Amino acid sequence: MKLKTATAEPRSLTNRTLWLATAKGAAFVLSFLMPLVLVRRMEQAEFGVYKQSFQILATTLSLLCLQVNTSAYYFMPREPGKKPQIALNLLIFYLAVGSVVAVVFALFPGWVTVVFQSNDLVPIMPLLGLALPLWLISINLESVVIANGDIRWSSAMIVCAQLLKTGLMVGAAITFGSIRALIIAAIVYGTVHCTIFMFYLRRRFGRYWQAFDWPLLKAQLANSLPFGIGGIAYIVQNDLHNYYVSHYFPPTVFAVYAVGCFQLPLLSVLFESVDAVMFPEISRLEREGAREGIIVAWANGMRLLAFFFLPVCGLLLIVHREFITLLFTAKYAAAAPIFAINLLNLLLWISLTGPVMRAFADFRYFRFKLYLLLLPLSWIGLYAGIRTAGLVGAILAVVVVRALDVSVTVTLLGRRLGLSRQSLHYFAPLAKLAGAAAFGAVATLIVKFDLVARSEIVVLAICSVVFGVSYLAAAVLCGAITAKERGYLRDLLFPFLRSAATRNVSEAGAMGD
Repeated sequence: MKLKTATAEPRSLTNRTLWLATAKGAAFVLSFLMPLVLVRRMEQAEFGVYKQSFQILATTLSLLCLQVNTSAYYFMPREPGKKPQIALNLLIFYLAVGSVVAVVFALFPGWVTVVFQSNDLVPIMPLLGLALPLWLISINLESVVIANGDIRWSSAMIVCAQLLKTGLMVGAAITFGSIRALIIAAIVYGTVHCTIFMFYLRRRFGRYWQAFDWPLLKAQLANSLPFGIGGIAYIVQNDLHNYYVSHYFPPTVFAVYAVGCFQLPLLSVLFESVDAVMFPEISRLEREGAREGIIVAWANGMRLLAFFFLPVCGLLLIVHREFITLLFTAKYAAAAPIFAINLLNLLLWISLTGPVMRAFADFRYFRFKLYLLLLPLSWIGLYAGIRTAGLVGAILAVVVVRALDVSVTVTLLGRRLGLSRQSLHYFAPLAKLAGAAAFGAVATLIVKFDLVARSEIVVLAICSVVFGVSYLAAAVLCGAITAKERGYLRDLLFPFLRSAATRNVSEAGAMGD
């Protein structure tokens, strides 16, 4: 594969990512309302129990995923005639594992008291178990739609599903304001979402339920489970801090910590979109033996994430207190320093190692081995951090271990790809974007000194404009934005600039009259 420039490959990547990111961005606008409603509708202790219950749901979904859904990205391009079998195998697998865990939740709900300080979660565990298989199926079958090349169909489903989810959850919060009502809304959402996917499978693959292929299922599991085992260690590693804090502190304190760990859904949307598009792309390049192509695609994926992650995290690091108190009220002001430190953790997502690692068979057990080493460090770090600095110490421990994880993984992937000094120029735009973000941060800090007495919304608005303008200007001047991208920005801004110029001319004419 001949690559003339570093940007030869990402045009299709950017286009496909744009569809997914636009859809998930619309979904973000809808989902963003939910926590803002809940913190105002619930008492702090009740909000803490809500966060704990949905943390259990999220962790269980991640653990049971086992990365079997990503086998669709690997097998569908290689076995295009067996797409119905691949889709049915995923459906059967997730229905089976989800149902087993749902039964455990129903029969043994008291297990949560071993981890959490409160008994408030015990009565709702059977309901969480009922929601679990529904969410597990609907979330993971999205990979079938993307692997099948139906990006627009997937985008439409994402928006519709999120609209339904937000409507049900916010409606339940406003109408009933109870955790039980929220979980019932989650069950209804999961049921409808699964129905939509069944409709998709029937429309695209016909009578797919007659296409069970046991040897293919074994091949899918053999391809995925080694990575999935490593994924379990990864999830335990990354979710451990939530359960650690829940064990040592009551729900009221966990509510503050959960707000501080607010994940900025818009960035999550972008990361998930790039990650989903990169999986099949890297898999294709690896199959073709295009090692340099993988480096180029990886560099451009990181650059795409960095272009948005760096300015957003840089801005919010400066206005973290105003951001938290405006969104979650002054009751959660103590979450601001936790949020500021957690922004450093979010920046590490830029490394985008998952799709690259997944393409190489010899990395199947890498994560498992790595996290066997990191888990004891996390355990000790969280204990020491909580004992010495409370919630701030906990999130500091998370960031330090996560940085070590990314450093080791990127180094080994670079060696596996044969990354040389000549290849490093593909990653040069990352340094330029970091410099532009630093320039924007300095300019914003200077302006913020004069905004001490202003309200949170005014500080956020002014600082956002200053940071955005200075960051884009610096990025253009240092060459971090390509000529084509400058054209996109010019086309985007020209109507506004022309409108402003016309208005100024009209006002000047009126003054002259």
